[in-house]
Amino acid sequence: MIIKQIHIDAFGKLSDTDISLTDGLNIIEGKNESGKSTLGAFIKFIFYGLDSKERTKYFPWGKSTAGGYVKLSHKDRDYTVRRELILLQKGVKEDVCITDDETGAVVFKDAQPCDVFLGVNERVFSSTVFVGQINGAYVDGGKLSDAVENILFSADEVTNTSKALKKIDEMRVALLHKNKKGGLIYELGEKIADLEIKEADTRRANESVFELEDKLRQAKLKKEENTKNTEELSAKLEEYEAYSAIERKQRASELADEANEAKTRYEQLEVSVMKNGFLPDAAYVSSLYSLQNEINAQREELKEAEEEFKNAENELSSFLDEAQIIDKINAEGGKLYIDEDLALLKKQHKRLMTWGIICLVLIVLFPLGIALLMSAKKKKKLIEDFPKKFGCETQEQLDDILDGIGEREKEINRLRMKIENAGTRCSDVRCKIAKTEQRTEELTDKYNPVSEITSTSVFEAAKEAQEAINALASARNEYEKKLFAAEALAKETENIDIAEMKSRIKGKLKLGEVEDFDPIEQKRRLTFLQGATESMNERIISLEKEFSALCATVKDPAVYADELSSLRPAYAEAVAEYKACVLAYESLENASKTLRDGVSPRLAKIAGGFMEKLSGGKYTSLGVDGEYGLTFTENGSSHPISAFSAGTGDLAYLCLRFALTDVLYRDEKPPMIFDDTFARIDSERLANILATLASMGKMKWLQPIVFTCHDREETLTSSYGFVNVVKI
Repeated sequence: MIIKQIHIDAFGKLSDTDISLTDGLNIIEGKNESGKSTLGAFIKFIFYGLDSKERTKYFPWGKSTAGGYVKLSHKDRDYTVRRELILLQKGVKEDVCITDDETGAVVFKDAQPCDVFLGVNERVFSSTVFVGQINGAYVDGGKLSDAVENILFSADEVTNTSKALKKIDEMRVALLHKNKKGGLIYELGEKIADLEIKEADTRRANESVFELEDKLRQAKLKKEENTKNTEELSAKLEEYEAYSAIERKQRASELADEANEAKTRYEQLEVSVMKNGFLPDAAYVSSLYSLQNEINAQREELKEAEEEFKNAENELSSFLDEAQIIDKINAEGGKLYIDEDLALLKKQHKRLMTWGIICLVLIVLFPLGIALLMSAKKKKKLIEDFPKKFGCETQEQLDDILDGIGEREKEINRLRMKIENAGTRCSDVRCKIAKTEQRTEELTDKYNPVSEITSTSVFEAAKEAQEAINALASARNEYEKKLFAAEALAKETENIDIAEMKSRIKGKLKLGEVEDFDPIEQKRRLTFLQGATESMNERIISLEKEFSALCATVKDPAVYADELSSLRPAYAEAVAEYKACVLAYESLENASKTLRDGVSPRLAKIAGGFMEKLSGGKYTSLGVDGEYGLTFTENGSSHPISAFSAGTGDLAYLCLRFALTDVLYRDEKPPMIFDDTFARIDSERLANILATLASMGKMKWLQPIVFTCHDREETLTSSYGFVNVVKI
């Protein structure tokens, strides 16, 4: 199996992190606290998840999710394995998904990635291919041996003992079935259990007689106690009611005095509020508000009318010159008469010119011709001055006005009418304002005269009147409220005789207790006591009936004790025989296990081969015992691992991990992770280790992933050419 890519969404101190790996030797280099160990823990998390303690360590601070994915190649197919932890209000939810990269389909549903790709549990994984920091190469042999045997051996390994085990098992089953529901022991046990139940029931029945008798006695004592408490509480309640009646009688008199005082305050306030013999009411205030609104509306209307008048005058001013000309034209008889006068002047001028020229030609009439021409000149002057008669500079201006005189005159008349209407409206509104102000002055003079009627002055007067009304109403309400309370309490207490109430006080309720006495709570308690006494009566009757019935049916337990004394020895004999079968079965099975311990030599041979290579030929063999403890053979003598340096011990247990990996992972080897494992190993041995790991990766025997905080590993492998170095 080859891990190609690692992506971390959020895990421990790492977030949004991507790491690409190759199938050869991978060296991941980073300073201390840079997240290398977290990255290694993430790889294990992808396959095995986290326990509760690890979740606390690796769950990102301040986030609700942790996780990411790994892309890997397994058995010539590419997969994406995603695992995510989601923090909920109650606990943590874990989601796992395996996707086939070629098809995009989700595969191996409901299966854990460790089962799909590794085939070993987390303990075996951590003891083989997950190598931690200092001392991380060592393995817990006692815990690992059982797991290794479960993986390596099957039932075929114990064929020689199967018949004997089967026969012993048949004898054991005859005594007691495997499901514990049959056999001689089960049958005897059932009979004994039945008799023991009957005996116990009989004993309990006898005990119940005594228990019922005691319960009956306790119930009667409780009833007496409840009766005494009920009588005492009733007496206290009666005295409290007497105290309360006296207090209410006295309070009735006090309330009558308070009502009279409130009435006096009301009458005094009414006199102080009244002005000029007038007392305002809600209708008066409403009228003031209405008049103020009416005045404001009328003044706004006057403002609009004056604006309209002003706009009409401004509009007419643009037609003022033409209006004067048109008035002169109309004074001369209108357009028709003016056209006729001008035409007549032109005709006369033409005639005088014609006759004057004719007379000049006739020498005899030359003086007459001169006179006619002079007259023609005068006519021409009259024609030229004709427009000025109406206020026009030129004949063209006059002709222009005459051509549009109808429309112009109509517009001018409209504007004049508009001015006249606006003026009339202004006069009407001013008249209305004067009348409204007069009515307002008449109304305000009744209570609060206004020196000047502004847009708010009448409102202020209305507000003052309303405040007076409110104060008077408040005083009246207070008076009526106290009067009602006084009359109600007087009626309620009219039949209370204080002397009689005092005679009921016997001293059951002390004076100091009266203030803190809660009658509602005490009445509730009295009701509870009365109900409890009634319930106790019913319970006593029920217990008496049960006691009588039980006394009539109870039996002697000795009847069943005799039969039990005869069955118990037979049961003990069957149990002893069963234990002997179990012991024989376990002994034979343990002997079979001893035969299987031959796996240790196999591991020793593989580990010794690696040790010879990694130590440069200095150590050629290793010994491996049943608990995976290691020994060295030197000069014909066997030495424990503790006799050598820590670096040599690390190297030896690293070789044991290689051997276990070779034996346990038969289909495909998983990646082998080294988390700062080589700190105590010298550079010469480290070079051998890295060369071995690089060779493993190159041959695709397994994928080595080395985490380190030094550049030593990078330097030692710089000449290899096929080493992937990732710096974080």
